[in-house]
Amino acid sequence: MENWLKGFGLKTKKTNKDSTKSSDIGTVSVQSLSLLDGTSSSNIASTSNANISSSSTTTVHKFVATEIDRPNRPILQSYPKTDGRNFRSQWFDQFKWLEYNPEIDACFCYICRTFITTETKETAFVKTGYRNWKNALEKNRGFRKHEETSTHLVCLSKWEEYKVRSTINQEVSTLVNDNVLSKHRYYVRSVFEVIQFLAAHELPFCGDYVKEDHSETGLFRALFEYTLKKDQELQNCLKCIPENAKYLSPEIQNEIIEIMASCIRSEVAKDIENADVPFFCIMVDGTRDRNNAEAVSIVVRFVKNGVPTESLLDIIEAHDLTAEYLTNLILKTLNDNQVDTKKLLSQCYDGAAVMKGCRGGVQALLGEKLERAIPYVHCFNHQLHLIVTDLVKKVNSVQKYFDYCARIHKIFSTFKFKSYYGGHRTSRLLEQRWTGHLKVTEVIYNNYTTMIEALCCAMNQEFEELDGVTVVECVGLVAIMKSLSFRFLLRTLLKIFKTIEPADRILQHRDNGLATALPIMRSVYSTLQGFRSDDIYNDVLRECCDLLPDAQDASFNSADNTRGSKRKIKANVHLVDYVVTESSGIHQVECKQLYFEILDLVLQLFDTRFFDNCSLFDVIDKVFNFSFENIDELANFINIHPNIVNVIPSNEEIICVKNYFIENKIEQKDYFITLFSLKNAFKKTYNLFATAATFSCSSATCEATFSTMNRIITPYRSSMLFGRSCNLTIIPFEKQRLNKIDVDSFLKIFNSRKNRKLQLY
Repeated sequence: MENWLKGFGLKTKKTNKDSTKSSDIGTVSVQSLSLLDGTSSSNIASTSNANISSSSTTTVHKFVATEIDRPNRPILQSYPKTDGRNFRSQWFDQFKWLEYNPEIDACFCYICRTFITTETKETAFVKTGYRNWKNALEKNRGFRKHEETSTHLVCLSKWEEYKVRSTINQEVSTLVNDNVLSKHRYYVRSVFEVIQFLAAHELPFCGDYVKEDHSETGLFRALFEYTLKKDQELQNCLKCIPENAKYLSPEIQNEIIEIMASCIRSEVAKDIENADVPFFCIMVDGTRDRNNAEAVSIVVRFVKNGVPTESLLDIIEAHDLTAEYLTNLILKTLNDNQVDTKKLLSQCYDGAAVMKGCRGGVQALLGEKLERAIPYVHCFNHQLHLIVTDLVKKVNSVQKYFDYCARIHKIFSTFKFKSYYGGHRTSRLLEQRWTGHLKVTEVIYNNYTTMIEALCCAMNQEFEELDGVTVVECVGLVAIMKSLSFRFLLRTLLKIFKTIEPADRILQHRDNGLATALPIMRSVYSTLQGFRSDDIYNDVLRECCDLLPDAQDASFNSADNTRGSKRKIKANVHLVDYVVTESSGIHQVECKQLYFEILDLVLQLFDTRFFDNCSLFDVIDKVFNFSFENIDELANFINIHPNIVNVIPSNEEIICVKNYFIENKIEQKDYFITLFSLKNAFKKTYNLFATAATFSCSSATCEATFSTMNRIITPYRSSMLFGRSCNLTIIPFEKQRLNKIDVDSFLKIFNSRKNRKLQLY
């Protein structure tokens, strides 16, 4: 058989002879399927449009596109002779199914060779080739006899049906009627919905296997059985479905989960393709999951329907952490999801050298591979954290303060202390997030008196459960917390951190980008500048003294804190102009120096990280505030991407838009929304704003995906493969897209993956 296949220029394929074997990729008998609507298998087999082979076991057959489109009919000047006779090209016109292989000098039946599904006794026209030219045209022999065989007639009907369906582009899969197919789809849809619910709510699928009952206790089985009890139609479907085609196995679960995640990724890619402006930005971050695998999250940002959107494109396992490897990984992910890299506008990563390196980092290599400069934005969230960590490293008093906070958290987190302490729980310090520094400072400040009382009780050994080491530590913490320096740092740092907190909050939202973050950062910076005054310092000092009114340093006047003298001291008349009657307050002087040292350092770090020599920030701020007079002021913006020139409005349009804003009293915060509603009139101005809104400034969305992944990889799921964990992370993270998946599209994808036992279409 391989010889005649090679003669037609075709590759040989190995076929599975056991077509009735029970597996997920087999076929289900028509007889069992016909029971769903009362149609007998004999009636189906006798249908004029017979789509099944005439064999002892009637099976549903799905037409598949053949490797050739028409019979092989070479017209030769002369054909080889056998016993003085030879093949004639005129027979092609008489028999439309006839084809000829000149290499072996034999003819075949094209439709039988293409559409036959079972073994047949007549092998000449299918396998070996027909060469009896003498009897080729006789009535009951040769070509005419073959035309009358049942095998040929069945294949002929398949061929005719295939040509009709191919013409109207309609799929032909089975002879089972629409009622049976709809029941199959309803059953698979029910399985899909159970998996969709569990995946969307981050719930586990499997449970323990009860050996005595031979049953599983997982949520998937339990929820499906509950659905089965409530749904009578589903019960009717299940009764007629073979045991080996119920689609409840873990393999089918994984496949459905993978299709869901694939549909979500496809929708993200479509949104990028159909975005308001042909640009997108990428944010990339990485972490090790609980199974010690390096997960790289790739998020894209674009503007669709007037709304800046950040969506998770994919989570990939990284086997190397070099810049070259990560760059290729990013480009491969974009290409695999059919995202056009020519539309890449900017990139946003953390400050790791492998990512931000201006020569060998990912941001530099990505520009080299795409052959153009791509602006890099250092994640604002990471920069806020670096400001706090730099402050801790450079100011020794601040470092000691947080060391004390760590000890306080350790003491108040013990089981013995929890029963006696009634205040809010403290938070541990995190190396990755500065918000831990804010939370522990805020809790200590708001529960200062309660904490002091609890420590004093421990110090006086009122808690019998505490050991001597803990009591000694409590004595030391009481002395530290009552000191002026600790209280002053507590109030000063809380004031600074609470001022920075709004910037961190806005950067956590997925719809806020560089254009909306920059004004917040400027307002935070100006607020911190306003703190640099003696009045604000005195307010801070007074508030820290109010924490402990009975302390000796509670008053600004040291005379109030000294004992009365037994005799009246008379000043020297020669030194009357030089006598100081009030204490200069050595501790207060140190506090003032520390206050301005901390504040100046924070302002310097803010200025260096956010506002120094950044033309990109300035031009985006100028665009979103509409503070430019003509397009000449946008030269730096135009040079960012070759296609940005297509979204630059004319000077006349700019004037019209400004006049419209003035006449209609449109506030600056409503510029973007107003332009979206008027994009048909001011199209390029809207496109300019949308392009500015596309720039990202934070990889917080990437970090949010890692939080989702950590919730999914529980100790009971530690053996889960990385691919499944990634898909289970994408599904709940993009829950809105999951709910919009077209179930019919899903069923078609599921049906096309393998030769399913249950045909759906």
